[in-house]
Amino acid sequence: MWMNEKKDTQRFSSLSDAVKDAYQKGEDDERIEPIVVVEKKGNPQGRFSEGDHVIFYDIRGEREIEITRALSDEKFNIFPTKKLNLNFVTMIEYDKNLNVKVAYPRKNIR
Repeated sequence: MWMNEKKDTQRFSSLSDAVKDAYQKGEDDERIEPIVVVEKKGNPQGRFSEGDHVIFYDIRGEREIEITRALSDEKFNIFPTKKLNLNFVTMIEYDKNLNVKVAYPRKNIR
């Protein structure tokens, strides 16, 4: 795990079941509580591992900058993370100081 989980984090066998459950509780796409998808034996699925490739395509606001910083900034200390050597790509440049590749760098058009 790259981040400490709360003991009460719900576990689901599929992401769609987890999202349906969140919607039934009144949560929405902006504020879904942490979800852990597990396989039949109860082991978490979908965790980042050392050297994984990540393409982050959300460009809606500050959350993706915070998530990108948590996963790519070696000095990040707001909450505990496991430092991984990820090959991290964002669609646009969130911050020139982030240690990520940018798929569509900013260009000045005249």
